[in-house]
Amino acid sequence: MPNAIFEGLRPDAGHSSMEIITDSGAQLAYVSYWPEQESFLGEITQLMKPRPRRHPSTYSQEIDPTIGYMQRPSDYVDDVMGLDEEAMTELWSAIEDTKYDLRHWNCSNVSRALILCSFDTVHQKQLLDASGCSPKENAKIAQIKDPLEKLRYLATSQFVDCCPEDVRRMLDVSEKLRLTQISTS
Repeated sequence: MPNAIFEGLRPDAGHSSMEIITDSGAQLAYVSYWPEQESFLGEITQLMKPRPRRHPSTYSQEIDPTIGYMQRPSDYVDDVMGLDEEAMTELWSAIEDTKYDLRHWNCSNVSRALILCSFDTVHQKQLLDASGCSPKENAKIAQIKDPLEKLRYLATSQFVDCCPEDVRRMLDVSEKLRLTQISTS
């Protein structure tokens, strides 16, 4: 790993973040959940991606190659309509300083929690079911030879409770639910 750091090769296991905006486009919050800087995982992250503070406050900070967050544009960018932005913003304010846990409370878990809080309880189970990986996906890791690719796959497998791909599936279901609600109104 030290050679990779010195050569500028930084592992990238993916990341989930979101900008919460009003219908008029005003930013209410930028959500990008990172480990505490003083924790063990935060110290390791600092070696690979030095950052001035725990969380970036804008997408431009997130993707800036000179600041130690993602340092690249997002793989997926979605506009999700019909969410309760106020509830999401309130929850983010309440949880943004909570303790990071790679397996159970990471960037994707936080994104999932924010999306779930914006739906009524009737639809939350459907969304939660959509955000899980199957054990069959985990078997794929044995076939991957490249160690960095294996690490990336492991970080996006069921080993980690919720990953960016899980949030993506959940957003797909939330969009279908929204369109169903519109068509029945």
